[in-house]
Amino acid sequence: MARGPMRVNGLHRPYSGLQVSTWVLLPVLVGGFYGLMVPALDTLERALCVTFYSLFLAVALGAAFKTCAINPVDPRLEKFLLTGVRDPGSAETTFCALDQINVCKTSRHCR
Repeated sequence: MARGPMRVNGLHRPYSGLQVSTWVLLPVLVGGFYGLMVPALDTLERALCVTFYSLFLAVALGAAFKTCAINPVDPRLEKFLLTGVRDPGSAETTFCALDQINVCKTSRHCR
């Protein structure tokens, strides 16, 4: 069953519309904060806001990058795609009707 090119992770093409709009909107929001909000604050408030906002922004960007960089493919499906060998079912697996293969019960590869 051909489904088009398979992405290795969220940093590879084809990009989704929501993904691209986030990349456009986030710099606008960050620029708005630093360009409009920060200059309107007094010295102490400015220092606190810039420190905390920058810290939270760094954590959010790091988490977003990590989320996009993860390869969500199920190991059994990846093995099948590379070798053509299907793993037998077990108590830890469930059958994926779309891929016609047994995958981990906790796998979210098709969602």
